[in-house]
Amino acid sequence: MQLQSCNIKMNSKITLSIVGVFVILVLASLVSALQFSSQSQTLSPSTNQTTLILSSAENVSVSSLAFSPATVTEGSSSLTFNVVSPATSFNLTNSQEIKVGVSNLVNLLTLKQYKSTLTASGNNGTDNVNASVDVVFQKGFCKAGRVGGNLSIDRVDISSSGDDDNDWKPLDEITVEVRVNNDNDDVDIKEVIVELGMYDENNKNKVSSFDFSNTDEEKIDLGTINNGDDKTATFEFKVPADFNFDDGSSFKLVVKAYSDKTGETKECADASDDLDQNIYQEVSISRQDDDDKFIAFDQTQLAPEEATCSESVTLSTRVFNVGDSDQSDVTVILFNKALGLNLKQDIKNGLDTDQDATVNFDFTVPNVKDGTYNLELSADYEDGVSDEVALVPLKVLGCAAVAPERTIGLSVLAGAAQAGKTLEVRATVTNLGKTSGTFIVGASGYDSWAALQPVSNRILTLNAGESKEVVMNLDVSKSASGEKTLSVEVLSGDSTESKDVSVDVVKSSGFAGLSEALKGNATLWIIGLINIVLIIIIIVVAVRVARK
Repeated sequence: MQLQSCNIKMNSKITLSIVGVFVILVLASLVSALQFSSQSQTLSPSTNQTTLILSSAENVSVSSLAFSPATVTEGSSSLTFNVVSPATSFNLTNSQEIKVGVSNLVNLLTLKQYKSTLTASGNNGTDNVNASVDVVFQKGFCKAGRVGGNLSIDRVDISSSGDDDNDWKPLDEITVEVRVNNDNDDVDIKEVIVELGMYDENNKNKVSSFDFSNTDEEKIDLGTINNGDDKTATFEFKVPADFNFDDGSSFKLVVKAYSDKTGETKECADASDDLDQNIYQEVSISRQDDDDKFIAFDQTQLAPEEATCSESVTLSTRVFNVGDSDQSDVTVILFNKALGLNLKQDIKNGLDTDQDATVNFDFTVPNVKDGTYNLELSADYEDGVSDEVALVPLKVLGCAAVAPERTIGLSVLAGAAQAGKTLEVRATVTNLGKTSGTFIVGASGYDSWAALQPVSNRILTLNAGESKEVVMNLDVSKSASGEKTLSVEVLSGDSTESKDVSVDVVKSSGFAGLSEALKGNATLWIIGLINIVLIIIIIVVAVRVARK
């Protein structure tokens, strides 16, 4: 047992010794190997040379220093990577600066990376050793790269009306704000232009395909930026419904600011920390995956945009399927309650993804008040119903005033008015509306010549078309006389109806009272005259008899 234990311990020591020697040899080989100080290096039109550090812990005879491929060609684009210094063969004792660059630049594509690998090969006296590093040339949005150093892009803010600022859908409205600084505290930079670009996966600038609402479209002139100052350019555009793209396509949004006065090749900036790739922002454009937003409207027009009553109007719109599935049944609806519109049109063959159809609605403007009326466009289709309507404003001008619909009918009858007596006024109220309602009856304008007695039934509830009478009694002042007026009013909700009543108040004492009582009664006047004549005759006869 003791002999077996000793053998096990001896074998373990031998194994550890072998592993230790192997580790030392590996570390020694790593230390002695050639290596570059960085894994990759990026060049640009404005920085077309750079310096790399090649190092080794032992003496190495470097026999080759070359790029592979030396010339990169893609279509009509090409450039050459080359070693500027030192010579391709030299003795390396510790470290050596290697200056590399690019030349023969032909038709280089914007935002395109051109890559080559630099390899150093040599011998340390025992083994062949080598080291490699990738060198990338990338062309930004500025024609000659970042040059000048006076302008910088301090801020780029991208916002979308959709759910994601960096994942756009057709008809999303996009706003891009670009703040440009003049970093020179002494010199004003004149004729500063800010330009927007949108490159697809084939390196094509598609920015002109978007529908811009700002007047300068993809180029905005900021004018002069004073020394140490800044200005902001705001781009506003819509992703058109008929934009040609593959679902989920990736795009590179780029911006640059340059001086049109000195020239873009002398003063230009195209990088910002707000862009996820420093010189561009990755965005994607996808089809709509929300069922209630599959059908969309664009290029909607009214002819005419301003109309008068009885005039014919045509609304034309392009209907798009911006969703990710085909729709076999599509109905387009045009609605406006005030104009009495509830028009529908079926798209017979439906709409497949990316398909569109033109729909026209014709209608006549009814007799309505002048104003702006929002026409509502929506759709009913196989997978859903529009959750948001598209509003199309129609301005109506020059129509005759529309009298509000009457809901109250009122007639008033007043009795004879005599000073010191009671005047009876009868008001008949009719509900002209289509539903039952409450009506409140009152009077005004009588305070100077009469007092209103309490009215017991001044609040009426009437069914549609029903009428009721309200009697109001006024105590006429004893001193009142002549023509007097009062107003009878009826209120129901927001509606009011009133009638003015005129009465002639007469006094009640003396002959005047009698004459007023007789006024207008011819029979009484005749009887009175006959009585007067008879009295005169009797007096005359009596006088004659007395004289005899």
